[in-house]
Amino acid sequence: MKYKYDDLHRLIVATITETATGQVVTERYKYNAIGNILSKSDAGDYEYANTGYATPQAATKIGGSVISYDNNGNMTSDSVAGLALTWDYRNRLSESVAGESEASYIYDANNQRVSQTVGENVTIYPNKYFEDRNGEGFKRIYLGSELLVSIDANSSKHFTYTDHLSGSNVVTDARGAVEQVLDYKPFGEVRVNQQNAEYDETKKFTGYESDSSGLSYAGARYYNPRYGKFVSQDAWDGNIADPQSLNKYSYSRNNPLRYVDPSGNIFFEWLLAKTIADTFFSDQTPQEAVETGAGFVPVVGEWVDAYETIVGEEVFTGNELSNTDRVITGVATVVPYVGGAVVRKVVNGVSDVLKDSKNIWSSTNTKTSVENALDHWNTHKNEFKELDNAKQYVDKARNFFEEKSDDILEYSRKNGELIKYNKITKEFGAFLEDGTPKTLFKPENGIEYWYKQIINW
Repeated sequence: MKYKYDDLHRLIVATITETATGQVVTERYKYNAIGNILSKSDAGDYEYANTGYATPQAATKIGGSVISYDNNGNMTSDSVAGLALTWDYRNRLSESVAGESEASYIYDANNQRVSQTVGENVTIYPNKYFEDRNGEGFKRIYLGSELLVSIDANSSKHFTYTDHLSGSNVVTDARGAVEQVLDYKPFGEVRVNQQNAEYDETKKFTGYESDSSGLSYAGARYYNPRYGKFVSQDAWDGNIADPQSLNKYSYSRNNPLRYVDPSGNIFFEWLLAKTIADTFFSDQTPQEAVETGAGFVPVVGEWVDAYETIVGEEVFTGNELSNTDRVITGVATVVPYVGGAVVRKVVNGVSDVLKDSKNIWSSTNTKTSVENALDHWNTHKNEFKELDNAKQYVDKARNFFEEKSDDILEYSRKNGELIKYNKITKEFGAFLEDGTPKTLFKPENGIEYWYKQIINW
């Protein structure tokens, strides 16, 4: 495989030699200044109307297919693919029709998918470790966020060997016999799917769930691997100093072999070499970290400025990291993965390790503290016009926990949690017993919301 990139590190040529036939396949990609794909050799030319609610980054024609959107910029139809999408009031995909395949989806209060119905087949997802498939249990075992084993209702084990982007590559049974071989085009479309058994791994490109619609479920959004774009807008506003980050639909800065978007919200650099024993290395510079959004990526227990993250001035350990959280990168940085619990920053042969046992935010069954904090920020950032990023939002929540005044009401719940309300700023916060934030926002009904919280508890 050979790849070429432009001056903005966007993939422009991918040359792949088929090992079985020796056939050489070359795919080419072109982009405009703000990261819109202009052409993709396996999909055709892209056109953009540059009008309406869908922002200038919404492609309205790809190849011979006409693409439509609703007033919130969510894709609603693809004429050639025969795809029709319906969205709910929270911009979550509720129904999809792809040819004769119809599916519906249900989400929890955290906007995570908890149910998928395709025809008469119903899958329930209480969390990422368990699934209920038509009443039969299905279990997944992870190492961090790397899928290791899937166990079906017959207790048969299916071992997954992932590629450098955590996508499923080879699946074997308990005896080591190969059940499935998967490989992908650069933007995630399945290139090879060789099945030697009935088992079909649904976690495919970068670990995304591959749906009957042809889309990939990425958590916060759905991704179209054929077009190399998400089908709805990113909640993150981007950085005006980095025009590529302003594109609401692009996937991983159009550099899909280096970056991943594990939650569908903000892309991260997937550390450039993933070696034996899950030790990670990277050559990212401080400037790249700031430009790509790593300026408010958390290290365990704290939010660390991007430049400090790179040069190694601050490092924290103490809490388990998922691979999403483990994308803190830097020059000469080594992040050993030991049960997900230890992180070390090594710069010029000196290891500085500071310990902090407090999480930055509360976690859920489906989200780490980092992902949950980012989700709360994206939900409530319009209520805090004075804040520029998630780091400031988390800092504000922590400061609110410590703040005392006659204008701040406090109430301790029976479970030890503390809720607070500022009568002047109309800010409401909820915290775990140790002070870890659960939420911070400005309720529409102000102090009435505060009193209802007390009555309900």
